[in-house]
This record gives sequence, C-alpha cells and structure tokens, in this order.
Amino acid sequence: MMGYDYNLKSITNVFSKIADEFKVDLNENDLNELVNVLSHYHQHAKRHNLNVTGMEPYKIVSWGGLNLCEKYKKIDEDKAKLILAVTIATLNKFLEQDINKAFKQDFIQKLFRMIRYECKEEYAFGIGKNGLYMIFKGIISI
Repeated sequence: MMGYDYNLKSITNVFSKIADEFKVDLNENDLNELVNVLSHYHQHAKRHNLNVTGMEPYKIVSWGGLNLCEKYKKIDEDKAKLILAVTIATLNKFLEQDINKAFKQDFIQKLFRMIRYECKEEYAFGIGKNGLYMIFKGIISI
C-alpha cells in the first residue's frame, strides 16, 4: 500500500528533481510526457476493469519515462540513457517513500540493461513499460 499521498505535481516534481541530480535538462514538453500518460492510463484501467481512485505514480513514471526515452533515442542517445536512469531512480525513490525500502544498485543496473534492450527493440532480452511498472507495483502490493 502506498504511504505517500501522490498527485500529478508531486510526481512530476520528484522526476524533475532527480533529472536535475542527473544533470538532465528537461523542458515543459518533456514533463508533459508524464501528464499525457493519464489518458492512456484511464483507457488501460477501463480495459482491465480497474477502479482508479488516485494517482498511480509507478504507472505514470514507468510509461511516461519510457515514452520520453523513446522520444530521445534517435535524437540524443546519451540523453535517452540518462532519462531511463532518471525513470528508474524516480521509481526507486517512490519505493523508499512508500515502504522505506529500495532496490539495491546491482538490481537497478540489471533492470537498466533489460530496459535498454527493449528500447533497442531486442524484445527477447528486455522488459517494456508494463514490465517495469509491474516490478515496482508488485513490491508495494505484497
């Protein structure tokens, strides 16, 4: 169960703060990738008969962060990698806020590599947006 009361502003603020720590320059359009996830999230919830009662930071950051990574992968590969690192670090920060635990660095590195394979369209070796989401959501659901 999530212990922190999330809203869209708090989610984008954490993502933006961690991006600053990683020295990733994000503009308003970049942060809107997180906001734009909401319409897809509601379609997803309807498709799976889910009752949406609040903000879902893990889904918003997983999907929005990887959408942003996809946007930059052909324009600026280094920035795309950093955005991926920011996405994972943000999700890990939410774990810390919610359950006072976070993944260890060696697991984070493996996760980063698996998502990079997905971004390279080597799907047999990667995990996608839903996989990333379910890893973090699963931990707080135990």
